[in-house]
This record gives sequence, structure tokens and C-alpha cells, in this order.
Amino acid sequence: MASVSFETPLLDEQLAATTLGTYAPNHAIIRLSQDASFWLEENEPTLDRLAVFVHEYAHYLHNFSTTSGIYGFVATLRLLALFINTVDETGKSLGASALSAEASRELAAIVDWRLHLSGSYSQPFDMARMAQTELQVVDVSRHAATIDLSVQTLSIHRVSITLAKASDPTIAGSFFLGTHVLMEGLAWEIERILFASQGADSGMLDSRFPTWPYKAPRAIFESIAKHSLSPEQMAQVVLLSLLNTDPGDAFIAIADIFLGNALSESPDQIIERLRDVTLKELNSIKSAMIKSLTIETDRFSSKPTIHRGLKAMMKWAIEFLEVRSGDAFFELNTIRAADRDDLVEMFKKFPPCPIIQETGPHSQDLELFFIADRDPDHQIVNDLGVTQSLLHFASAHTNMRGIVPTPQAREGLCTFSGVCKLPLTVSSPEVCRRRPWESFAPQEGTGCWYASGVRLARSVKSNSSQ
Repeated sequence: MASVSFETPLLDEQLAATTLGTYAPNHAIIRLSQDASFWLEENEPTLDRLAVFVHEYAHYLHNFSTTSGIYGFVATLRLLALFINTVDETGKSLGASALSAEASRELAAIVDWRLHLSGSYSQPFDMARMAQTELQVVDVSRHAATIDLSVQTLSIHRVSITLAKASDPTIAGSFFLGTHVLMEGLAWEIERILFASQGADSGMLDSRFPTWPYKAPRAIFESIAKHSLSPEQMAQVVLLSLLNTDPGDAFIAIADIFLGNALSESPDQIIERLRDVTLKELNSIKSAMIKSLTIETDRFSSKPTIHRGLKAMMKWAIEFLEVRSGDAFFELNTIRAADRDDLVEMFKKFPPCPIIQETGPHSQDLELFFIADRDPDHQIVNDLGVTQSLLHFASAHTNMRGIVPTPQAREGLCTFSGVCKLPLTVSSPEVCRRRPWESFAPQEGTGCWYASGVRLARSVKSNSSQ
């Protein structure tokens, strides 16, 4: 269940208290509640707890191993570079007004690109209590645009979907289809695959997850294609869509292909044909994607800590891309065929995502760990922590219209509050819980990871010193 968007607060106390797990998109960090953690020694390692982790791990995996996920990370880095140009010597952002006219135009284009990739977060109407079978697609519209990247120009097609309640078409609403809904739907289907592979009834998953956003992809597909797929086939369709710079458009196109070819080809035949075409396209643009990642990461070469942290994340993407370009459905094949020990070995085999898990009932009972045969180097852990804090700082100042000044930033819990155990968490807990950027003080040293991230963000002089 992803926790960060452009429209909602960052991972805060209420969210942390009411969800089993979260993943922060493009920040690369998983958080697990105490009761739900598969990895806590005191917890029995049940299938249900494993499913919670697999759901969040799937978000991390698809963030760094799919075309649309990686381009979302690239867009975040471009936005981060612009944001840094708004932060003054005191560690406060002056907002978009600090940018030049050219940078302001670039900001508008990047925000638009991020919306294209992610799609909408808010459901178009009150779908929470509705079953997926109660929904029908009443309109699909496309908007063409061009995005100029450092190494390539992309022609994109944003897709708007209008859904209505089948029994009452007057109850309807529209939204942009993108990675948010598709990745949540994919993670839900993966949980269903996991349960089936272990001989368990996945019925409880249906009751745990509401239609929006988890079952929306299946509802949209079935409404257009007039066909129902198995969880594995549905997951394959969504994955093929995410291996595209137009994830929403690709998803609708695949549904149309099923509608037109269902009588002449089986679902597996259609998927196999589309997989071969998609892998060919992925391999043709892989080098350009890696070059884009390199260029955007190297924008921060003057800030070594951030540069090292971003290079580590870029390395994850490159490693995952190599696996994906050879086997489009590698994680589905593993989950379907593996026992629990094999799954754990898969997690250890791939680049480790930082994980925060609750270890007790109090907000300070947290620990940071990595699933790997050996712990990462201390320097890399520090670099990632500072980098992820800077990404949090930038995200708090970002909305669908651009960059806001610090007084208008969204309040939210520091990503590592409860992990660091520094004196500030006791002396000024409201800072860590609401305004973690205030952990930075110009007259003091580097401070915590968040303070270091803010310190490294500074690029412009304060108003008083200009």
C-alpha cells in the first residue's frame, strides 16, 4: 500500500497506526507494523504476514524494474534538482517563486509528466464499498503530449477513464489511469498468486482490500475486454502495461486486444505474443533509460552524500532491468513455484530495500534493517538515510501545481523518527512528527539524517542576506 502521493500527506502517525505496511514510491523504503511484520522474531511467520511484505516489496520491485516505475524515479530526481534551487541558507524553501522563468517552465513539464505516469490517487466517486463487478467503463479518452528528456523525446498518451456504477449510471466519475492504481492492483493479484501457490484460500484477501485502488484494474479490464483472467494472467497484463512509458494507455490497449482476439487466441497466447513484443521494446530503450538515470543522478555530483545515495538506488534499477529484460515475469514465476524459504532467498538475491519495522507499541519502538546475507556498508546506509530524508523534504513541498514555500509544506512524520534515537526525538518530538525539516539548525553540525538532508539541499541565499 503506497504511502506517498502528490495529493495526500506523507507517511504520518495516523497512516502508520492504521495500515499493515507501506512503501514510499521513489523513496525506496518499506514500513511494516508490529503485528503484520513477517520478520519480527516474536511473530509467527504466517502466510498472511508474508503476503503483507510481498505486497510492499512488489511496489519496490516495480518501482525499480519497470519502464514507468524507473521513469517515475527519473522525474522525481529532476524535480529534486529544481527543489534544491529554492532552498535558502536557513534550510527553508522559498517555493517556485525562487526559480527562473526557464526553470519554472521545466517544473510545470515535470509535474505534468509525473501526473501522466502516476495517474490519479483519489477515487472518482465513493467506490470503497462496491464490488468490482458493479463497475463499468463508460468512456476512455486520450490526451497526446511530448516530454523532452535529457537523452530522448517521448510521445505520451495520457488516459482518462470514466467509471460508473453498473446498476445506476448516474453514479460516475473520471480519473487518470497510471502507475498508482496499476501497481496497487498488481500487488493485490500477486498476493492472490502467493496464497494459491501455498494451497491457501485467497477469499480473505477479497474482504481485506476495497475495490479502489486494488481491484480497479481488474474491473476496468473486464469491462472493456469482456473477459475474466486468472490472478497470474491479470498480473502479467498489468506488468506488460508498466513496461511502457504510457502505462494507462498500454493497459487499455491490451484490454482492447483481448476484446478483438478472444475468439482466435487463448489468454496465454495473447500474453505470450505481447510479452515478446514488449521485451523487444524494453531492450531497445534500456540503454537510454540507464543514461537518463546516470544524467539525473550526476546532477548531484557536487553533493557527495546525496550522489552516493542516488547512485546506490540507480544501481538497483540497473540490476533489476537486467533481470527484467531477460524474463518479463520473473517475480511471478518465483512466487508461483516457490515455497517460503525460496521466496526469502529471492529477496536476499536482489538489491535490498531498506525496511523499517515496529518492534513495540510505542512510536519510538522501531528498527531499520535490510534483507540480505550481510548488512550493507555503514557508509551506504548513512548515504541512503540522508538521501531518503532529502526526498521526503522535497516531497513535503511538492503538490500538483509545483513547489510551495516551507510555511505551506505538508506536515508529516520524519521517515526515520523512532529509528535514530537522537535527543531531538525526546526534547522536541513535535519536530520529528510534524516538521522534520526544523531538525536543521544553521549554527549546529550535521545533526540527524534529516538535518543533513536539509543542509545539503541549500542552494540559494536567504532573503535577509541578499
